[in-house]
Amino acid sequence: MNNRIIGLTTFLGISTLLAVGCSNNNTELASNNKPVIVSLTPDEQQLSTKKECFAQLKVAFETEKAKLEAMSSRTPEEIEKNVEQGRKVKEIGWELGLLEKEVDPDYPRRELESKLVSSKQHFNGNELLHHYKRTNNPKYNALFILLEYKKEQIAQIEKEYQEKSKAIPNLLQELDELIVMTEIPK
Repeated sequence: MNNRIIGLTTFLGISTLLAVGCSNNNTELASNNKPVIVSLTPDEQQLSTKKECFAQLKVAFETEKAKLEAMSSRTPEEIEKNVEQGRKVKEIGWELGLLEKEVDPDYPRRELESKLVSSKQHFNGNELLHHYKRTNNPKYNALFILLEYKKEQIAQIEKEYQEKSKAIPNLLQELDELIVMTEIPK
């Protein structure tokens, strides 16, 4: 019962942080330890606040995750507590991921790298398509042609990324469009 109250209190505290936002203190200490007001633009204030929230959420996530990993699951009651704690960790992780997109300037690069790796694995390792190719079934020829086109385009996007000839957001958009493509453009 006590663990349930502690977990609920922690959850409510994190939810309050998300709903109200973290405190945004626009003061810094000068060399003589007197507060100096720092004027930030509204965008800078919002980013600063989001960065504070992100840091606090990250600590909360690690704390809750450590609690989850330390819990035993031998009895049905313990399993139920594990499930509740897992949901809490998942919810905090979800919020953390959403904030990370907004706060981390390096996020688009990592997203592009991740999508390139997964796309190459998907298009190169599609066993069902390789099976159909081995059976020489003519009704799948258009699919094979599309697959080869996508492989070539992914290689081209990866080359442009490595050469830094295009901006990362543009490459991400091209890759997203390529992934959902159902026929070769004329």
